[in-house]
Amino acid sequence: NYEHIGFESVSLAQSGMVLFMAYIGGIGSFLGPILGAISLTYLDTVLSGITEAWVLYFGLLFIIIIAFAPQGIAGIILMHEPILRIKPSLLKKLIIPYSMFLLSICVLVVGFTALIELIHSLRSTNETVKIYWISVDSKNVFVWALYLFILLIGIVSFNKTFKKTKEIWNYVIENTKLSLIK
Repeated sequence: NYEHIGFESVSLAQSGMVLFMAYIGGIGSFLGPILGAISLTYLDTVLSGITEAWVLYFGLLFIIIIAFAPQGIAGIILMHEPILRIKPSLLKKLIIPYSMFLLSICVLVVGFTALIELIHSLRSTNETVKIYWISVDSKNVFVWALYLFILLIGIVSFNKTFKKTKEIWNYVIENTKLSLIK
């Protein structure tokens, strides 16, 4: 299509982005890198227009995926396949815990990213910063306290919902295994 591939097409940044896409999506399945490419392209498009710290968020996402979901996004999806194949009715038991867990993650992300944006705004001379489409005064102590409080609520709720979700997940997996024996 272009009849020419320059060095910018195979640069270190471009190669790193391709590796990010593959690992975040999951290198253990065919669909993993595709999911990673779609996810990171979408995030790149959205975040680069909103914040200057978007590269930091990519790095944090990569670290979180490698640490907590080494199989990537595809691995998280595919771990539900045995339940869906053997006893799909058990997936209903996961809807509420997953919803609560995702809600706690959202609260945690809002608090964390808001504090990152506030810290990042300290570099600029502008005292107002937009955090989730709301202009706030970055020099106001109340704003810092509010987002720190949101972060702490996110951390506490994340820990509680993670434990509850893990208990129900273990129950569902054990029930699925028992269905295989019968």
